[in-house]
Amino acid sequence: MFWRWLVIWVVLLLASAGYLAVRGWGLWGRLRQFGAELQIAQQRADALAGQVERLQEPVSSAGELAVFADPARLRAQRRRDRLRAIAARRARRDRFRPGWARGRG
Repeated sequence: MFWRWLVIWVVLLLASAGYLAVRGWGLWGRLRQFGAELQIAQQRADALAGQVERLQEPVSSAGELAVFADPARLRAQRRRDRLRAIAARRARRDRFRPGWARGRG
């Protein structure tokens, strides 16, 4: 009778240890993934911090402000930038299309 109870307890302890080992291994994997995501977020935050510092610099002259610029020149510049963005978007989209569907708008 004593040996039966001993075997039952040993099986229960081994099963619980196995369960905890599996759960711990999964947690370890998730923690490693989380650390990698934190590294990526840190790199992005560092890149954005540089841009924020650049954007916080004061404007040196009133000529740099768009309010004082020639409207026709600004319209032409906006049109060029918009057409360039549309072309870049089409090029990005075409990379993922099959060959027969490329080049269509």
